[in-house]
Amino acid sequence: MKIIPTIVNDRISADGKAKRLKDADIIHNILITGAKRKKHIKNILSLIESYGYDGIDIDYENLYFKDRELFTDFIQELSAALHLKGKILTVTVGQKREESAKDGPSAIDWAAIAQFADSIKIMCYNFSSPLSGPGPIAPPAWVEDIVVFSKKYIPAQKLTIAIALHGFDWSEQKSRSISFDTAKETALIYKSDIAWDEASSTPHFSYFENGKRHEVWFEDKRSVSDKLNILKKHGIRNLAFWRLGGEDKDIYELLE
Repeated sequence: MKIIPTIVNDRISADGKAKRLKDADIIHNILITGAKRKKHIKNILSLIESYGYDGIDIDYENLYFKDRELFTDFIQELSAALHLKGKILTVTVGQKREESAKDGPSAIDWAAIAQFADSIKIMCYNFSSPLSGPGPIAPPAWVEDIVVFSKKYIPAQKLTIAIALHGFDWSEQKSRSISFDTAKETALIYKSDIAWDEASSTPHFSYFENGKRHEVWFEDKRSVSDKLNILKKHGIRNLAFWRLGGEDKDIYELLE
């Protein structure tokens, strides 16, 4: 088994609490000069060698579009340094279905970095999120749009599609991520019937707690199966899950 940890651009305070998630300024300051990129790459190599890792996964999100070419330069330089030592470079990117000159997923040039990375992992989830309001996590039609678009820029053998195994519990006050196990337990406790949304191939239910309505959408074996069929249809053999722990264990029957 190969161990490839992920580096993500979250800023964390001394007490361990997140100060700013997906901080584009941190990455801009790293990419801005060749000397700073070289220092960052040296630190990554030191980390890999210290722990005996087989490579590294770069998951830098919400980047500035102005850093698009600089990020490609970084991936090219990091790839060369890792490959000299027989190490693997994977890059995790946000989903997109078109190009634009906007910050965020479009700030990463898929075709350019595909020349240097060993694998590019696209996060095909959060169609609905705590910020958007209740709804499906990843409708198959939406996933298919992303897959079709990505194949224009990334060779199939380097393309990995990441599928979520969790869900969200939305309420008026706050929203939270919820595992399959917790979703099923919650439905049982509040005696809520789990419905199936045909349009998005997603299970969902609602319940009331202290007079407040909650709405839950989550992933199970059936919803994951519909997305795996999309990957089969388009010849995508590389799959990732976010994340292990609390998922519908029956999904593993689909991988046989």
